[in-house]
Amino acid sequence: MTFIIRLNIIMVCFILFGLYKRVKEGKLIIKIQRNKPSKFYIVMLVLFGILFFDNITEYLNNDKMDAKVLFTSIYWIQFCILNIMHIRLYSGIRTNGISMQNGNYSYFYKWSEIKNYKWIDEDTLKLEILDKNNSIMNKDMNIGIHKQQEIDEVLQSHVLKI
Repeated sequence: MTFIIRLNIIMVCFILFGLYKRVKEGKLIIKIQRNKPSKFYIVMLVLFGILFFDNITEYLNNDKMDAKVLFTSIYWIQFCILNIMHIRLYSGIRTNGISMQNGNYSYFYKWSEIKNYKWIDEDTLKLEILDKNNSIMNKDMNIGIHKQQEIDEVLQSHVLKI
């Protein structure tokens, strides 16, 4: 039982850290790409939510409750919320930098880490980013053609252009 409670505490910490990261990245200025949450996690969230509320109503009616089932369902609800939060990250330009998605992972680069940029195509932006070892890595970002001018205006105010 204490193991399940510890897992719940750890999961709350992960959720709070995810929310902190979103706040730290800043407000989304230009949305470039968005992942949609998996239907699996949404179905699991609904099922464990029903299990949770069923356990609570059983407790309210009969004054008995299976705490292990309750804390297990809370854990799985938190797990689904964390995964939905993780998947719903946007690639885009934020007030404090640029967030880019690569598969299921999202990377955030502060304005101070982005050294310069250039347009490769009408819809491809090449960024030169300074990593933690002070070496420069190149990242390509695919965007819509209709957003090029809008993105260029924001980048000119924060980054040098090649």
